[in-house]
Amino acid sequence: MPAKLRIPNNHPPLVQGLTACTPVLFLDFDGVVHPYDSLAIESNVRSTDDAGRFCWLPLLTDALAEHPSVRIVVTSDWRHFSDADKLRGLLGPLAARFAGSTGLASGFTRADYIQQVVQLHFLQHWCALDDDPSVVRAALEEPKFVACDSATGLSEPLVTAAVVHWLQRLPA
Repeated sequence: MPAKLRIPNNHPPLVQGLTACTPVLFLDFDGVVHPYDSLAIESNVRSTDDAGRFCWLPLLTDALAEHPSVRIVVTSDWRHFSDADKLRGLLGPLAARFAGSTGLASGFTRADYIQQVVQLHFLQHWCALDDDPSVVRAALEEPKFVACDSATGLSEPLVTAAVVHWLQRLPA
């Protein structure tokens, strides 16, 4: 197990209702549930009205259909400018699975924040879908981190297969 992270207490993850046995999917948006759009990111213009936004969410909805216990923790940068209600709403048919989002302190990677939630809640069953470079690196050592190509995200068959494989291994 990695060393305990020292992320400041004033930037804790905003999650609720998780136990060690709760299956948790850590989910990024840009580059995972829709293609990464560098222009929208650089100008901080992220809108659900943009064509193609959340276009791969149905793939995730289908994959999770037979696994109602899976909760979602948002890791996306959308957490910086969206409150919990907005993040929940962005999940569409998966909104009821929303368990919160990771912290916001600067100087820590996306993988750090995921590990913080895993450690704080002693999570046993988790998977992280992300295109962030820190997750790409972490995926080399920990298969629970699933690195996505920012252009194909969940539409990539290997990513979908990794999610399905994780789901199949969850306790009944």
